[in-house]
Amino acid sequence: MPLISKRTRYAFHGMAFLSVFAREQPLPLDAVLEYLRGYSGSLTLSPGYIVKIFQQLTRAGLTESVSGPRGGYRLARPATAVRLIDILEALEGPQMTECCLLSVGTCQDANSCAVRDRIHRAELAFHQLLAAETVASLADGMTFRQPPAARMPAASRRSPGSRGPKSSEKGR
Repeated sequence: MPLISKRTRYAFHGMAFLSVFAREQPLPLDAVLEYLRGYSGSLTLSPGYIVKIFQQLTRAGLTESVSGPRGGYRLARPATAVRLIDILEALEGPQMTECCLLSVGTCQDANSCAVRDRIHRAELAFHQLLAAETVASLADGMTFRQPPAARMPAASRRSPGSRGPKSSEKGR
């Protein structure tokens, strides 16, 4: 069982993509969808599935949806201010569990349960790692193919093979 769901992985990739190509203008959903299809290798990736992910991100204040002919999605705040844990929790809810593995509800023996202690330490390490990484740091380590020019605003275009944001561009 993966620690991070497929939908959260799509969100990580999609938001990193937006951080590079949707700085001044929103990026049309079809450009994001095309990138995600290339990443996932799935030609059947549903636009509705991605729209639902981005709607949740928008409700959480992580992305903005802009209507109209020049509309699409962009980050709601600078990429350096969006932590990966924020994305995960927007889509999956809080990550630290308090439940007992052997009974219903909160663990009655949390202080002396060796299993609970180990799971809590693993969850804490996972949480701290995602809290330390931002969309900007994620995008810095990724290589993106430029979206089709006909579908994206001129102000957002970067050269093919662009890596994440340049140091001077990390605001959004």
